Amino acid sequence: MQQRLDDILETLASTSSGKITYLKLARRLGIFSAKLSPLLEQRMQKDFATGRPLLSALVVSSSTGLPSDGFVDAAKRLGFTWQSRGAFIAQQQSDARVFYA
Repeated sequence: MQQRLDDILETLASTSSGKITYLKLARRLGIFSAKLSPLLEQRMQKDFATGRPLLSALVVSSSTGLPSDGFVDAAKRLGFTWQSRGAFIAQQQSDARVFYA
């Protein structure tokens, strides 16, 4: 499951739009969206450990167009800091697209 998530996110990052909603991602993986959090956090830990941008930033809420509070909380636990939450998210999304282009 984790490898399939990684493949989807890496492919997504290489596209110009480069975002997917939690619901669409869950459907593509064939799981309930509630089961995404641990998978996305594992990917964040992997990205952080290897110095790559956080691909989980590309997974967004359909209502806000932004990653959930869970993404922000996990980023804080990894040691990320920022002055503007929105700018941090936008930077991670942009860096992911550049890295996987």
